[in-house]
Amino acid sequence: MLTIADIMTKEVAYFDPAHVDICVSFCKERKIFYMPSAEDDYVYYQLQRDGTFAKKELVDPNRKAELVQDVLYKFNGEVIRKLRILTADKLNYDTYPTVTEVVVDMGNAFKGLIKEKMKTRSLINSQLVNEIVGVFMKKIADELLRRLRQKLPKSLTDADWEEITASFFHQLDSEIVYSITPILVYKTRRELMDELKTVHPSEALFKDDVYEKLRYSSLLFVMDRGKRVGMVHFSDYNRLPVFTQTFQRLHHLEREMVKALTMRKVQLKDLYVLRNMDQPPVSEREVQDTRQRKNGDSEAILKYSDLEKLYLKTLLVLYNYRRDHEPINWSPIQHPNIINMLRNRIAHSNDLVELVDGTRSNLIYDFKSFAAFYRQQRALEVALKIVSSHNQYLTMDL
Repeated sequence: MLTIADIMTKEVAYFDPAHVDICVSFCKERKIFYMPSAEDDYVYYQLQRDGTFAKKELVDPNRKAELVQDVLYKFNGEVIRKLRILTADKLNYDTYPTVTEVVVDMGNAFKGLIKEKMKTRSLINSQLVNEIVGVFMKKIADELLRRLRQKLPKSLTDADWEEITASFFHQLDSEIVYSITPILVYKTRRELMDELKTVHPSEALFKDDVYEKLRYSSLLFVMDRGKRVGMVHFSDYNRLPVFTQTFQRLHHLEREMVKALTMRKVQLKDLYVLRNMDQPPVSEREVQDTRQRKNGDSEAILKYSDLEKLYLKTLLVLYNYRRDHEPINWSPIQHPNIINMLRNRIAHSNDLVELVDGTRSNLIYDFKSFAAFYRQQRALEVALKIVSSHNQYLTMDL
């Protein structure tokens, strides 16, 4: 089982003017462009395109009201920009005044939400704004659009309005990163090192509390016996040890499923049933190849050598498939499609944690892709436990 120690970076945790090259390498590798200062709690350094660092002053924690207004201003600006473009395109004139009036009025309702978020966040950045957008979509988007519809000319047809509404919701849902300058707000180094921003090197990578800490902070300090021994960012899950172990675990799951299906004496005709479903989970090629090896005998039992030639997707479906009159004495594998998606990412050497548009955010690795990868890993872990347990019972029955 991999731990934080297998993927963490040991060389650097703060910006150190005496080791600029290491700091540059650290930031570029993780696609993060700022680092806290080693010598001053109210300073951080931002990586520039030429490889140098620019010194930035931290905002005084007593000026949080200004930060709330800044976040609200940028949030309103994103919504106004989207609605302005969509409505102007249909009406052939600039709708900025009308859109601004409605959005600002509704956006003011978010002051309380932003203040609440800032009580638990030391980093006010695009990740926070995305959360606010998510709440916006759930709570007041419909009301905002209703008010805007009343303000726009009646010449706007219902069909055009439906198109505007659909496009607006699609953009809010798909454009997950909003451009906002990171503003660090904390009083002392002690606050920065609280338990929500630290992790022990022996902790397992795919552990819920580690995931929650990364969701909260993105960048964690690795502490051992009160001493900082490294740093880990959620993009570090892209490292080779994670790829290697994931491949091994997928291979193990395949072996365990083949073993279980062999003991359950799966027949060729079971593949025929799967192939004839409305959305066949088994490819025609797999069925034809197996049929050829079994000389078309539908009653023929599939041997280990037959089953190991099937795709993982087919094995997952076949494992969950229950034949008529077959007793239900095992738990089905949950989320087989998620496990198959993980297999495809590994097989094609795709990044496990994906990049987003680097022009719009200082944290340009997409946390949503990390969250998806984490869910895939947990689904794989549960599937391994289910199949291994099932095989133990089958062996005892024999």
